[in-house]
Amino acid sequence: MILQPKQAKRFYRLFDTLIVYANDQLHVTDRLLSHYGELDDLEALKVVQALWDGHDNRYVIARFVDENPYRFSRADLKEVARWECGIYDLFNVDRRGRDICFLYSEHAIAVRGLTREIDTMLNQTPSTVETVLLPFENAVVYGMSISEMPIGMGPGILKVIANELDESFAEGRVIRSGADFERRAAELEKAALDREAEHFAYQTELDMNADVQVEGQHRGVLAGLSPEEREAAVQAELDRVGLDSASLVKTVAKSCYTGTPARTLDESFNKLNKPFLQDLAYSFGVRGSVSSMNKAKLIEAVKPHIPTDRGSLLGMVRTSGTSAVRDVAKLVAAGGELRVRDEEVTSHDSVILPMFPLMLTYHRDGVFTTVMPSDVLAKLSDVDWNGQLERAERIDKSLKIVDLLVDLHGIVYLDEVLDELERHLTCDDEFFSVELLPAIVAASGGAAIGCVLDTLGGDPVLVDYGIAQRLDGASGGERDGILFDLLDQQEGKPFRSVSDELVATGSVNAWVMKGSEARALMAYLDEHVPDEADDYFFAEDVTADIIDLSRDFVNPVEALHIIEDYGFMPTEAQLKRLIDLVMNLANAVPKWTNNGWSPMELHEMTGR
Repeated sequence: MILQPKQAKRFYRLFDTLIVYANDQLHVTDRLLSHYGELDDLEALKVVQALWDGHDNRYVIARFVDENPYRFSRADLKEVARWECGIYDLFNVDRRGRDICFLYSEHAIAVRGLTREIDTMLNQTPSTVETVLLPFENAVVYGMSISEMPIGMGPGILKVIANELDESFAEGRVIRSGADFERRAAELEKAALDREAEHFAYQTELDMNADVQVEGQHRGVLAGLSPEEREAAVQAELDRVGLDSASLVKTVAKSCYTGTPARTLDESFNKLNKPFLQDLAYSFGVRGSVSSMNKAKLIEAVKPHIPTDRGSLLGMVRTSGTSAVRDVAKLVAAGGELRVRDEEVTSHDSVILPMFPLMLTYHRDGVFTTVMPSDVLAKLSDVDWNGQLERAERIDKSLKIVDLLVDLHGIVYLDEVLDELERHLTCDDEFFSVELLPAIVAASGGAAIGCVLDTLGGDPVLVDYGIAQRLDGASGGERDGILFDLLDQQEGKPFRSVSDELVATGSVNAWVMKGSEARALMAYLDEHVPDEADDYFFAEDVTADIIDLSRDFVNPVEALHIIEDYGFMPTEAQLKRLIDLVMNLANAVPKWTNNGWSPMELHEMTGR
């Protein structure tokens, strides 16, 4: 329900005038009025908060009425005087029939919109909003602006709100009229303050005992370390438990071939096993019963499809990334053959792994031998590999930025991608369309870049791999519905660019893990490690899982389930501390619906 136009006009006239007067008295902001003499909503909200958040400044309302600086009628002054009982707070909001209800002190307050229905102004309902409620004529209204908290709600929170609303209606605790609100406002505020005081005392008692160690938990070896010391200790443990030399050689050898190395492309075909040849046949769309073909027939069917010309071979190297270009260049420079003894293998990168038809790697008699077929070598020997490497590094950096951009936003238009790339490196339209776009298309089919190409209203977009999984099997209308819904939630929120810090870190999750909120949770978990958990990785694994879920939003119950799955059963004293830490972390995680900003950052920037 909304006010009648005449009522709304009167409310704005009275309320706007009071806000201007209050700002003159309290000196809250010097940007309250625009160049056109209109109130700036965000600046006005600061004055509203200063005037009604607590009772210290409400004397301004009485002073306004006494002075009557704008020569209001007696009826208008009487209406303004009623606003001393305004209630400023956070409210859970939901619709019940015709009413938009603000929950407060176990009551449902039916609030009217000024010129439009309140729920049409919110991104979602139920929702949590910050505003001031005021009596006006025969209704209850909000003080011009509503600041919606930029967080989602899990099923547990939704159920609590629904139950509270049900109980308020069932027990007759519903306030609909301005007179009823005015009469009961002081009582409701006192009840809210009393419950807040009780809660504070109870939580203080819990806080005093929150770090008590209980049976089944112990202080982990990482407890008390600074972030830098902790990172060094974890790395030292990773090095200690890493694969020994013999195990590493065995692991790498599983990806290689045996026997005498093949020297030509024709000989290389005979080294391929039947499952690999079958996969090639299926990928090339070979006709006939591939599963019933013997190896000779598979080679015969596949061979015509294998690229052997210089351009195709070079294209295959290019699309495989910087490491492949570097490996092929090294192999060409060595004359087509490289050898690594078992004792020289110190990491997985010590050996060049097979990449048919460019090269095959063999393991025999304690030596890894990588061979490029002579006919392939002849076509690639005069390539400018320094130039190819520079190009590949440029594309890899571009793909990394694209990957981070899509991870931040969930969905981005390609023109936004181009704008972002131009911020980090020289990226003209020709480079984008001729070189980078095909690389994006090639990478988008797998986890390398984690996104897929789609179209939305004719405009090409990049979609995060996680969202792409939701689109699988959906029809065109359903697919567009998912994408449009996300874009609608992003609308009006500032676009977030990929920072140099994020590029250096490499991923959104790793970036969040370095933040103070994630470190605070890990520090607490390090102090309370379940006896059966690994001291070095328990806190990190739990925190990483919570960050993953927080991209959409994680409520305390879901987070506690994660923690319990790792074997940590918190006491009541620990529970409060854990919920605080988890919610602080969840509010620090960038969200797709916030256009790449965390709820905390968005609230600080926009006051919404």
